[in-house]
Amino acid sequence: GLDPCVVGSWKSVGVSGTVTSADGSLHIPLSGGAGQQAVIRPDGTATLTYDGSDPEKGNGSDGATYTITNAGQFAGKLRTSGNQATLDVTDAGNATQTISKNGTVLQKSDPQAEQVSTYTCKSRSTFAVTTFGITVNWVPA
Repeated sequence: GLDPCVVGSWKSVGVSGTVTSADGSLHIPLSGGAGQQAVIRPDGTATLTYDGSDPEKGNGSDGATYTITNAGQFAGKLRTSGNQATLDVTDAGNATQTISKNGTVLQKSDPQAEQVSTYTCKSRSTFAVTTFGITVNWVPA
């Protein structure tokens, strides 16, 4: 199934939240991330475009500055149930995510094959998706 509220063209207005390392020792509150674009069709097919979006940045509890830069475009199939959204990536396209610490690249990766998030959507006017403690806030494009 697909919640009809999420269908449409969306643009991100920014991210909020704190990402935590796997061992719980590092916490990074993030901001930025405006300018991402998403198109979600009634059949659940979706396209996400990161080109031109702002990087996500934050100062970690270790004192370092972290930057997450998303680039490119990818496609997937979205389904929703309750407040959970699952995006199965059908075409990774040229999308990449680069994580840097104090300007040095730590990791560069393609989109995960399956992305499970929680979400809220109100009257097709706001859409918020939370994954790993980070919320991306969307408004109609």
